[in-house]
Amino acid sequence: MNRCSKPFISKHTPLLLTLFCAPVLLQAAPGAHGPNGEHLSTEQQGQGSSTGRQADGTVLMPMADQRVLGLRTLMAGESQAAATILLNGKLLPHPAGRGLVQASSDGRFESSAELMPVAGQQVKAGQLLGSIRYQDTAYEQANQTSQLIALRSEADVVRRELNRLQKLGQNVAVQTVEQLSLQLKSVQNQAAQLEKGLEKPEPLFAPISGVIQSHQISIGQRVTAGEALFEIIDPSRLLVEASSPDAHLPTQLADASLKEFPGAELQLIGAVMRYQDGVIPVSFSVEGASGAVPDQPVTLIAKQKDKLSGIRLPASAVVMNSNNQPQVWIKLTAERFLPQKVQLTDLGGSEVLITHGLGVDNRVVVQGATLLNQVR
Repeated sequence: MNRCSKPFISKHTPLLLTLFCAPVLLQAAPGAHGPNGEHLSTEQQGQGSSTGRQADGTVLMPMADQRVLGLRTLMAGESQAAATILLNGKLLPHPAGRGLVQASSDGRFESSAELMPVAGQQVKAGQLLGSIRYQDTAYEQANQTSQLIALRSEADVVRRELNRLQKLGQNVAVQTVEQLSLQLKSVQNQAAQLEKGLEKPEPLFAPISGVIQSHQISIGQRVTAGEALFEIIDPSRLLVEASSPDAHLPTQLADASLKEFPGAELQLIGAVMRYQDGVIPVSFSVEGASGAVPDQPVTLIAKQKDKLSGIRLPASAVVMNSNNQPQVWIKLTAERFLPQKVQLTDLGGSEVLITHGLGVDNRVVVQGATLLNQVR
């Protein structure tokens, strides 16, 4: 009778079974799903694949290397966001924040080292910047001088006659004395005005508080009537003018902000109802744009009232593939990453809304995606 031998079971057998079954369980684990519910395989192409880019485009990366690159992931979830468009714009001085200093007559500009402003200098409203001394031709000046002499002579004659009648006392009608007094005052005023025009310069004052812009005026320079001598800009009062091809944008707009000045507050003023070079200018008032200067190009982030559905992600999660198409990286397993092309809309620079290409159960790399994209 043969003796049946019992199978030998060592104390290490459970550990060996666990190590043997672990890869099987890993390969059998369910993978992520694509945007249309399709299964994204977690199986590696062949055994013994090395770290790095694989033949199927995926990337294998040990956990230690992931920590070095600072990879962070986020489980995708569907949400809604306002439809957003980006518009090119420019900062302009507000009409109430721009002042011009002009000459009201022909003459020569006069100033001093203490008064003469330079570009970039801060000035206050009412500050004296210089003066214009009126200068006629020799003929005009001689004509005005003769007029002044005539007026002064007439005033002397009227004054002597008035004094004579006043000495006569009650023998002269009161009405005659009053008429001569009014005539004397009128002639004296005419002479004073003519004398002022000939001898006194016209002072030039700053119309608003702000910063002097560049100018070419010099002391002693001859200027003409209406010529702009100084331009003053108040940097705290600016406008944003953006260009939109859509004439209905103002009625669809819910909110707007500036990419270069996230903390600035914009208020819609309105749009010009006429196309200019295929676009319509839209104006916004702006407050809190510290450091902004006129004529600075800006990007306007316009959020519309319409809502879009998709997956909201940080903008850092989106990278470009070799064909310059946007893509994200999906984490399939602990050490395997899959590139996925997506369609998106910008939500203002720091966030994007993925409208096609991702499923709600995808775990997306949101930090370190640029470094992962460079792995070869």
